[in-house]
Amino acid sequence: MKKDFDEIYEVLEKDTNLSKMNPMKNMIIIFGVVLLTTIVLFLLLKNGFEVLYISIVGLVIYICSMIFLVISKEKYLKEYKNNIISRFVSNYNGELQFNTKYDIGVQNFWDSELPVKFDKFISRDGVFGKISDEEYLNSSYVITRKKVRRMVDGKFQTENVTLFQGIFGFVQISNIIKETVFIKSDDFLKTYNKKRVELESKKFEKKFDCFSDNKIIALQLLTPDVIEVINQIQETLKVPIEFSLKGNRIYFRILIEDIYAPPRFSKAVNKKCLARIYNIIDLISKLSNILNENSKNL
Repeated sequence: MKKDFDEIYEVLEKDTNLSKMNPMKNMIIIFGVVLLTTIVLFLLLKNGFEVLYISIVGLVIYICSMIFLVISKEKYLKEYKNNIISRFVSNYNGELQFNTKYDIGVQNFWDSELPVKFDKFISRDGVFGKISDEEYLNSSYVITRKKVRRMVDGKFQTENVTLFQGIFGFVQISNIIKETVFIKSDDFLKTYNKKRVELESKKFEKKFDCFSDNKIIALQLLTPDVIEVINQIQETLKVPIEFSLKGNRIYFRILIEDIYAPPRFSKAVNKKCLARIYNIIDLISKLSNILNENSKNL
Protein backbone atom coordinates (compact mmCIF):
# COMPACT_ATOMS: atom_id res chain seq x y z
CA MET A 1 0.00 0.00 0.00
CA LYS A 2 1.32 3.41 -1.00
CA LYS A 3 2.39 5.77 1.79
CA ASP A 4 2.23 9.56 1.83
CA PHE A 5 5.46 11.51 1.53
CA ASP A 6 5.22 13.08 5.00
CA GLU A 7 4.72 9.65 6.57
CA ILE A 8 7.91 8.26 4.99
CA TYR A 9 9.90 11.42 5.62
CA GLU A 10 9.02 11.60 9.31
CA VAL A 11 10.27 8.04 9.90
CA LEU A 12 13.67 8.90 8.42
CA GLU A 13 13.86 12.29 10.14
CA LYS A 14 13.26 10.75 13.57
CA ASP A 15 16.04 8.17 13.07
CA THR A 16 18.86 9.49 15.27
CA ASN A 17 21.55 7.66 13.29
CA LEU A 18 20.48 9.29 10.06
CA SER A 19 20.10 12.71 11.62
CA LYS A 20 23.79 12.64 12.55
CA MET A 21 24.85 12.26 8.91
CA ASN A 22 26.17 15.55 7.59
CA PRO A 23 28.48 16.13 4.59
CA MET A 24 30.04 19.18 6.27
CA LYS A 25 31.45 17.18 9.19
CA ASN A 26 34.51 15.91 7.31
CA MET A 27 35.06 19.28 5.64
CA ILE A 28 35.19 20.93 9.06
CA ILE A 29 37.70 18.32 10.26
CA ILE A 30 39.93 18.90 7.21
CA PHE A 31 39.69 22.67 7.62
CA GLY A 32 40.68 22.34 11.27
CA VAL A 33 43.68 20.12 10.44
CA VAL A 34 44.89 22.46 7.70
CA LEU A 35 44.46 25.52 9.94
CA LEU A 36 46.29 23.87 12.85
CA THR A 37 49.07 22.66 10.53
CA THR A 38 49.51 26.15 9.09
CA ILE A 39 49.85 27.64 12.57
CA VAL A 40 52.35 24.96 13.68
CA LEU A 41 54.45 25.33 10.53
CA PHE A 42 54.48 29.10 10.89
CA LEU A 43 55.71 28.80 14.50
CA LEU A 44 58.41 26.31 13.45
CA LEU A 45 59.55 28.61 10.66
CA LYS A 46 59.62 31.53 13.04
CA ASN A 47 61.81 29.56 15.42
CA GLY A 48 64.47 28.85 12.81
CA PHE A 49 63.54 25.43 11.41
CA GLU A 50 64.66 24.68 7.85
CA VAL A 51 62.18 25.76 5.16
CA LEU A 52 62.77 22.49 3.23
CA TYR A 53 61.79 20.29 6.18
CA ILE A 54 58.75 22.41 6.95
CA SER A 55 57.65 22.28 3.28
CA ILE A 56 57.94 18.46 3.21
CA VAL A 57 55.93 18.10 6.42
CA GLY A 58 53.29 20.50 5.11
CA LEU A 59 53.05 18.65 1.78
CA VAL A 60 52.67 15.26 3.50
CA ILE A 61 49.90 16.56 5.74
CA TYR A 62 48.15 18.17 2.75
CA ILE A 63 48.27 14.93 0.70
CA CYS A 64 47.01 12.88 3.66
CA SER A 65 44.17 15.34 4.17
CA MET A 66 43.10 15.09 0.51
CA ILE A 67 43.20 11.29 0.62
CA PHE A 68 41.09 11.32 3.79
CA LEU A 69 38.62 13.71 2.15
CA VAL A 70 38.21 11.54 -0.97
CA ILE A 71 37.77 8.34 1.06
CA SER A 72 35.31 9.93 3.48
CA LYS A 73 33.31 11.42 0.58
CA GLU A 74 32.94 8.01 -1.08
CA LYS A 75 31.99 6.44 2.23
CA TYR A 76 29.38 9.12 2.92
CA LEU A 77 27.91 8.73 -0.58
CA LYS A 78 27.56 4.98 -0.11
CA GLU A 79 25.99 5.36 3.34
CA TYR A 80 23.59 8.02 2.07
CA LYS A 81 22.29 5.90 -0.79
CA ASN A 82 22.12 2.66 1.20
CA ASN A 83 20.63 4.07 4.40
CA ILE A 84 18.45 6.92 3.15
CA ILE A 85 17.54 6.55 -0.53
CA SER A 86 17.11 2.78 -0.35
CA ARG A 87 14.90 2.98 2.76
CA PHE A 88 12.91 5.89 1.37
CA VAL A 89 12.16 4.13 -1.93
CA SER A 90 11.27 0.78 -0.34
CA ASN A 91 8.84 2.53 2.02
CA TYR A 92 6.85 4.03 -0.88
CA ASN A 93 4.70 0.93 -1.31
CA GLY A 94 6.84 -2.01 -0.18
CA GLU A 95 7.28 -3.19 -3.78
CA LEU A 96 10.06 -0.87 -4.98
CA GLN A 97 13.81 -1.22 -4.48
CA PHE A 98 16.82 1.01 -5.04
CA ASN A 99 20.21 -0.26 -6.15
CA THR A 100 23.30 1.82 -6.95
CA LYS A 101 24.52 -0.77 -9.47
CA TYR A 102 21.25 -1.14 -11.35
CA ASP A 103 21.56 -0.61 -15.11
CA ILE A 104 18.30 -0.01 -16.97
CA GLY A 105 19.92 -1.13 -20.22
CA VAL A 106 20.58 0.75 -23.45
CA GLN A 107 18.05 -1.42 -25.34
CA ASN A 108 15.18 0.01 -23.29
CA PHE A 109 16.47 3.46 -24.19
CA TRP A 110 16.43 2.63 -27.90
CA ASP A 111 12.98 1.03 -27.63
CA SER A 112 11.53 4.31 -26.37
CA GLU A 113 12.50 6.04 -29.66
CA LEU A 114 13.38 9.10 -27.60
CA PRO A 115 17.19 9.11 -27.92
CA VAL A 116 19.47 11.26 -29.99
CA LYS A 117 22.63 9.92 -31.64
CA PHE A 118 25.23 9.05 -29.02
CA ASP A 119 28.42 7.05 -28.53
CA LYS A 120 28.21 6.11 -24.86
CA PHE A 121 25.37 5.27 -22.48
CA ILE A 122 26.02 5.14 -18.73
CA SER A 123 23.29 3.99 -16.34
CA ARG A 124 23.37 3.66 -12.55
CA ASP A 125 21.30 4.20 -9.40
CA GLY A 126 18.07 2.48 -10.36
CA VAL A 127 14.61 2.20 -8.84
CA PHE A 128 12.77 -0.96 -9.85
CA GLY A 129 9.78 -3.01 -8.82
CA LYS A 130 6.05 -2.46 -9.11
CA ILE A 131 3.62 0.43 -8.79
CA SER A 132 -0.12 -0.25 -9.06
CA ASP A 133 0.76 -3.90 -9.79
CA GLU A 134 2.70 -2.91 -12.94
CA GLU A 135 6.43 -3.05 -13.66
CA TYR A 136 8.29 0.20 -12.99
CA LEU A 137 11.92 1.12 -13.69
CA ASN A 138 13.92 4.32 -13.62
CA SER A 139 17.62 5.04 -13.55
CA SER A 140 20.06 7.93 -13.56
CA TYR A 141 21.86 8.00 -16.87
CA VAL A 142 24.30 10.00 -18.95
CA ILE A 143 24.75 9.86 -22.72
CA THR A 144 27.83 11.28 -24.39
CA ARG A 145 29.11 11.75 -27.92
CA LYS A 146 32.64 12.11 -29.21
CA LYS A 147 33.39 15.51 -30.66
CA VAL A 148 36.45 16.54 -32.65
CA ARG A 149 38.01 19.56 -31.04
CA ARG A 150 41.21 20.47 -32.89
CA MET A 151 44.23 19.11 -34.67
CA VAL A 152 47.42 18.65 -32.62
CA ASP A 153 50.66 17.41 -34.22
CA GLY A 154 48.79 16.36 -37.32
CA LYS A 155 46.14 14.40 -35.40
CA PHE A 156 42.58 15.25 -34.48
CA GLN A 157 41.82 15.25 -30.76
CA THR A 158 38.38 14.21 -29.56
CA GLU A 159 36.53 14.57 -26.29
CA ASN A 160 33.31 13.16 -24.86
CA VAL A 161 30.57 15.78 -24.72
CA THR A 162 27.55 15.19 -22.47
CA LEU A 163 24.36 15.31 -24.53
CA PHE A 164 21.89 14.42 -21.81
CA GLN A 165 21.95 13.77 -18.10
CA GLY A 166 18.93 12.91 -16.03
CA ILE A 167 16.41 10.17 -15.33
CA PHE A 168 15.14 7.65 -17.86
CA GLY A 169 12.55 4.97 -17.15
CA PHE A 170 9.26 3.35 -17.99
CA VAL A 171 6.13 2.01 -16.38
CA GLN A 172 4.17 -0.85 -17.88
CA ILE A 173 0.41 -0.81 -18.48
CA SER A 174 -2.01 -3.68 -19.03
CA ASN A 175 -3.14 -2.69 -22.51
CA ILE A 176 -1.38 -2.27 -25.85
CA ILE A 177 -1.07 1.15 -27.50
CA LYS A 178 -1.02 0.31 -31.22
CA GLU A 179 0.42 3.63 -32.41
CA THR A 180 3.34 5.41 -30.77
CA VAL A 181 2.55 8.81 -29.25
CA PHE A 182 5.37 11.22 -28.42
CA ILE A 183 5.14 14.11 -25.96
CA LYS A 184 8.23 16.26 -26.36
CA SER A 185 9.52 19.60 -25.18
CA ASP A 186 8.14 22.59 -27.07
CA ASP A 187 9.70 23.04 -30.52
CA PHE A 188 9.55 26.27 -32.52
CA LEU A 189 9.26 24.18 -35.74
CA LYS A 190 6.11 22.38 -34.51
CA THR A 191 3.85 24.21 -37.00
CA TYR A 192 5.61 22.51 -39.90
CA ASN A 193 5.42 18.95 -38.56
CA LYS A 194 2.54 17.01 -40.15
CA LYS A 195 2.51 14.48 -37.29
CA ARG A 196 1.81 17.13 -34.67
CA VAL A 197 -1.39 16.70 -32.66
CA GLU A 198 -2.84 19.96 -31.35
CA LEU A 199 -4.46 19.77 -27.93
CA GLU A 200 -6.87 22.16 -26.25
CA SER A 201 -4.76 22.96 -23.18
CA LYS A 202 -2.87 26.24 -23.67
CA LYS A 203 -0.70 25.45 -20.65
CA PHE A 204 0.28 22.11 -22.20
CA GLU A 205 0.97 23.67 -25.61
CA LYS A 206 3.37 26.19 -24.08
CA LYS A 207 5.63 23.46 -22.70
CA PHE A 208 5.00 20.40 -24.88
CA ASP A 209 4.30 19.19 -28.39
CA CYS A 210 2.47 15.94 -29.16
CA PHE A 211 3.29 13.86 -32.26
CA SER A 212 1.75 10.68 -33.64
CA ASP A 213 0.97 8.95 -36.93
CA ASN A 214 -2.55 8.38 -35.63
CA LYS A 215 -4.10 11.57 -34.29
CA ILE A 216 -7.34 9.83 -33.25
CA ILE A 217 -5.51 7.43 -30.90
CA ALA A 218 -3.41 10.30 -29.53
CA LEU A 219 -6.53 12.30 -28.68
CA GLN A 220 -8.22 9.26 -27.11
CA LEU A 221 -5.19 8.75 -24.87
CA LEU A 222 -4.46 12.37 -24.01
CA THR A 223 -7.68 13.25 -22.28
CA PRO A 224 -7.91 16.38 -20.08
CA ASP A 225 -7.04 14.41 -16.92
CA VAL A 226 -3.87 13.03 -18.57
CA ILE A 227 -2.87 16.49 -19.73
CA GLU A 228 -3.49 17.82 -16.23
CA VAL A 229 -1.11 15.25 -14.71
CA ILE A 230 1.59 15.97 -17.32
CA ASN A 231 1.28 19.68 -16.56
CA GLN A 232 1.49 18.87 -12.86
CA ILE A 233 4.69 16.85 -13.39
CA GLN A 234 6.31 19.75 -15.26
CA GLU A 235 5.19 22.34 -12.70
CA THR A 236 6.38 20.18 -9.79
CA LEU A 237 9.80 19.26 -11.17
CA LYS A 238 10.34 22.49 -13.17
CA VAL A 239 12.59 20.72 -15.66
CA PRO A 240 12.15 19.45 -19.25
CA ILE A 241 10.42 16.07 -19.50
CA GLU A 242 9.44 13.90 -22.48
CA PHE A 243 7.25 10.84 -22.93
CA SER A 244 6.84 8.03 -25.41
CA LEU A 245 3.61 6.00 -25.24
CA LYS A 246 4.42 2.80 -27.06
CA GLY A 247 3.17 -0.78 -26.88
CA ASN A 248 2.39 -1.54 -23.24
CA ARG A 249 4.87 0.96 -21.83
CA ILE A 250 5.00 4.61 -20.91
CA TYR A 251 8.61 5.74 -21.35
CA PHE A 252 9.83 8.97 -19.80
CA ARG A 253 13.06 10.91 -19.59
CA ILE A 254 13.67 13.89 -17.36
CA LEU A 255 16.46 16.42 -17.74
CA ILE A 256 17.39 16.82 -14.09
CA GLU A 257 20.47 16.86 -11.90
CA ASP A 258 21.49 13.69 -10.07
CA ILE A 259 18.51 13.29 -7.73
CA TYR A 260 20.15 10.41 -5.88
CA ALA A 261 23.20 12.43 -4.88
CA PRO A 262 23.31 13.71 -1.27
CA PRO A 263 22.73 17.41 -0.53
CA ARG A 264 26.03 19.29 -0.30
CA PHE A 265 25.49 21.80 2.47
CA SER A 266 22.64 20.47 4.59
CA LYS A 267 21.65 17.45 6.64
CA ALA A 268 21.36 14.12 4.82
CA VAL A 269 17.61 13.69 5.42
CA ASN A 270 16.67 16.63 3.22
CA LYS A 271 12.95 17.15 2.60
CA LYS A 272 13.37 18.92 -0.75
CA CYS A 273 15.69 16.25 -2.19
CA LEU A 274 13.51 13.35 -1.09
CA ALA A 275 10.35 15.08 -2.33
CA ARG A 276 11.70 15.12 -5.89
CA ILE A 277 12.25 11.36 -5.81
CA TYR A 278 8.78 10.78 -4.37
CA ASN A 279 7.07 13.08 -6.88
CA ILE A 280 8.64 11.36 -9.89
CA ILE A 281 7.46 7.94 -8.74
CA ASP A 282 4.04 9.10 -7.54
CA LEU A 283 3.10 11.30 -10.50
CA ILE A 284 4.28 8.74 -13.07
CA SER A 285 2.15 6.17 -11.22
CA LYS A 286 -0.83 8.52 -11.37
CA LEU A 287 -0.28 9.09 -15.09
CA SER A 288 -0.01 5.36 -15.85
CA ASN A 289 -3.27 4.60 -14.01
CA ILE A 290 -5.22 7.06 -16.18
CA LEU A 291 -3.54 5.98 -19.44
CA ASN A 292 -4.25 2.37 -18.53
CA GLU A 293 -7.94 3.17 -18.41
CA ASN A 294 -7.84 5.29 -21.59
CA SER A 295 -6.11 2.54 -23.57
CA LYS A 296 -8.70 -0.15 -22.80
CA ASN A 297 -10.98 0.67 -25.72
CA LEU A 298 -8.36 1.47 -28.36
